[in-house]
Amino acid sequence: MKIKSIYSYPVKSLSGNKLESAMVENRGLVNDRRFMFINNDKQFITARTHHSLGGISVQHNKNELIFSNRFNRTQIKQTVGLSPEKITATIWRSKSTCHLIENNVIDRWISEFVGESIRLVYMADDDIRNVNRKYGKTGEIVSFADGYPILITNTKSLEDLNNKLEQPIPMTRFRPNLVIDGNLPWEEDNWKKVKIGDVIIRMVKPCARCVVTTIDPETGEMGNEPLHTLSKFRKENNKVLFGINAVAEQFGVIHAGDVVELL
Repeated sequence: MKIKSIYSYPVKSLSGNKLESAMVENRGLVNDRRFMFINNDKQFITARTHHSLGGISVQHNKNELIFSNRFNRTQIKQTVGLSPEKITATIWRSKSTCHLIENNVIDRWISEFVGESIRLVYMADDDIRNVNRKYGKTGEIVSFADGYPILITNTKSLEDLNNKLEQPIPMTRFRPNLVIDGNLPWEEDNWKKVKIGDVIIRMVKPCARCVVTTIDPETGEMGNEPLHTLSKFRKENNKVLFGINAVAEQFGVIHAGDVVELL
């Protein structure tokens, strides 16, 4: 098996960027989901409730973010300067300290687009958010990702799903970090650990999917697929599953095309 694709998402819920290589660390891919939008109650904002966020792409270049909105064809640049004081934001049932962005221009731009006052925050290296202790180990941490540092999907599983859909969908609907060109559909259910070069990744649990998978990032329109079809054969404990949540146990650089070894 090999890595087919690598994706990073600098800002939670915005479009991802396809990479040729990436450094894997304790929080997952370097710079993955270290930024996030929050509302006035300091609750995280995602495309689950703000569907149009998926139509915004972002490039992270050193100390600058470049946002591009494909819906209204606007672009804005934001220098990354962190507020000296920390705030505490809520992501699902967990909390994390983080920094607001100083001299920000993005907040007004994004707020006008979504029709609600929201602000951009950043998770610094000393902002620690633990993974869910039910499945993770002590000391394992995560960025602003939903619960775990890495999401892995299998090309053969998507092929099997697309054979059941009237209109096939791309893997990007599932927002993976690592897309592995597997041998069999759904074999990832039984993977325990994988080795990619020097990197060792432990599978934690199947990933429960939400309405974000039903939103077309090109149009912002929402349907009922792929959740409707997946629910017929990939439902467990009232959760629809696709992909595997994972944690890196040994760090290093990975590349598209690298061999994936099962451990």
